[in-house]
Amino acid sequence: MEVERLRSQIAPAFIGRKVVSFTAPGDSVIDPRKFYQGEWYQFLDTVKHRTITAVDRHGKHLWIQLQGNAHLDPVGWHIHLNSTGWFMPGNAIATASCKVDPIHDNFLHSISPKDVRVKIHLDDGQTWFYHDPRTWGKWWLRKGADMYDVEYFAEQGPDWLKQPMAATQALLALKSKRTLKDVLCDQSVSSGLGNYLACEIAARSFTHPHEPYNNLNPDDRAILAGAAVGMLNQSAAQANHEHWLVFKRRGEQCEMCNHATIEYVKDRGGSRGSYFCPLCQPLKPT
Repeated sequence: MEVERLRSQIAPAFIGRKVVSFTAPGDSVIDPRKFYQGEWYQFLDTVKHRTITAVDRHGKHLWIQLQGNAHLDPVGWHIHLNSTGWFMPGNAIATASCKVDPIHDNFLHSISPKDVRVKIHLDDGQTWFYHDPRTWGKWWLRKGADMYDVEYFAEQGPDWLKQPMAATQALLALKSKRTLKDVLCDQSVSSGLGNYLACEIAARSFTHPHEPYNNLNPDDRAILAGAAVGMLNQSAAQANHEHWLVFKRRGEQCEMCNHATIEYVKDRGGSRGSYFCPLCQPLKPT
């Protein structure tokens, strides 16, 4: 998953560095309403000049841990990228501080300078851009030294990469009349799956994404969970999208059966849609 790749890429650059300042791109001013949830100046006063001690992740959320001192408790800089938010190096020092290039082909949007919401400056000269064209991403300031002490994360399901057995058990035990894709994308059931991963997992388990979840027997669910674990590990390891079987491949020949072409339908009651092979993934009659 792309959030885990981003975490692994920015962690070497961030950990051990102090946050010096936040500035606006170009000649503009920072508009915190486009991303920050709370009092912006309180965030600045709290975060600046603290050292980053960890960069963690749960599901689609990033957690940047900032150390305290004798007078200050540790705090967490909580970021939900929400599909369109992203961090990119803004200068050569930042790029050199990463183990790998963090600017991979983000298929959800193109990179544009006008969509840089804020620049982050670290004490070794690194500059980072927070980029979000649709302003879906959100930032919070959280108290505490552990993300799992925050009530919000107690409501999240187990993470597929960190807790694959717990996520599998949650999926196997669930009873729901919702569609397979709705269940996979429900972060309170299990964390880390989004639109493209749900489509790919459904394809690999030969199940229509709009199949009612209760229609799946125990064997079907076990195949689905195995596909989820495999897909998450593959996606986290690969920056390109050559491993996709169906997502963004509408009209192309299915590589699973080599007969039908990939189709796309809007999800029920949602703004997104699902990609699938009508031959490999037939929707069972109701």
